[in-house]
Amino acid sequence: WSVTKAYDLASAKSAGDVIGEPVQDLPKASLKAESNIAYAFSWVNDDAAPLLAELSQTGLRLRTVTKPMRVQTTDGTKDLGIGSIVIPVAMQSTSAANVAEIIRKATANHSVEVFALSSGAGGTGVDLGSASLKTVERPRVAVLTGQGLDSTSVGELWHWIDTHLRLPATMLSTDRLAATQLERYTHIVMSDGTYRLSDEANKNIERFVKQGGVIIGVEGALNWASSQSYLQTKLVKGDAGKKSDTDKAEDKKAKEGRLAYKDQDANAAKDLVAGVIFETEIDRSHPIAAGIPRDILPVFRGQADVYRLEGDRYATVAAYTSSPVLSGYASPENAKRIAGS
Repeated sequence: WSVTKAYDLASAKSAGDVIGEPVQDLPKASLKAESNIAYAFSWVNDDAAPLLAELSQTGLRLRTVTKPMRVQTTDGTKDLGIGSIVIPVAMQSTSAANVAEIIRKATANHSVEVFALSSGAGGTGVDLGSASLKTVERPRVAVLTGQGLDSTSVGELWHWIDTHLRLPATMLSTDRLAATQLERYTHIVMSDGTYRLSDEANKNIERFVKQGGVIIGVEGALNWASSQSYLQTKLVKGDAGKKSDTDKAEDKKAKEGRLAYKDQDANAAKDLVAGVIFETEIDRSHPIAAGIPRDILPVFRGQADVYRLEGDRYATVAAYTSSPVLSGYASPENAKRIAGS
């Protein structure tokens, strides 16, 4: 696969040697100034999420930006995009000096620049008193485990939450779902796997969602989601395009139980998406897309199922483009089926 697409890196061809010195470590940011008004940091850095997670466990009251705003800082004018975090000083239950010390300790662990605001007025019509700044609550996360779930997928998600985000997470077995009070959590993370949940467990999750809880599901969890009407996720079945004469002939042979031995690998590959980088178009106004700097984003995909979202025309964060394959192999049939989904 293309390394630049895998990591979404800007690149250019060079005929000469590598220019400059290799970067060994990302520089750690420090709090350069203090404020009696507020502090803020943007969401464009991958370290923003773990910094927010750490701050959310300190007791500070935090706000997130839902409309872009321009602010005055001790380092000049700065633009805060959707998802940026604001820490107002006056609304905290501790002194301004303690607020600065808490932020200083947190930023020492992350390469995120935190700005000290010199004014509460915004340069775009949105200021610190705007209703568009929403409260950030500390996440209380449960990761499902148990029989039928992919242990590698469970471990990957747990590692991301525990090691990268540094958030505590409860490992919740699926056989305890029916009897667990799910309202103690804000988010339930569902890994890849096969979900055979009891009716009581499914009803408990439905109550959790309808009371404002969030389900985050990947891969096989989407099959379970497609069977739950309240989650509005539906598996798209069938062939999206017309079959060629060759395909029709192959189908006829298949019905007769006859296929050429030499074609078995090629035929199997038609049904698989075993690791391909696809191009997506992003709705950057959506909160989940916070921090993404462009409308186009390459994503890695390792399976062929296609889903559609029903009942909410505003909820699609990303859609595959009309010619989505960037790197790797996908059959023309699968590429056509995935395009636009």
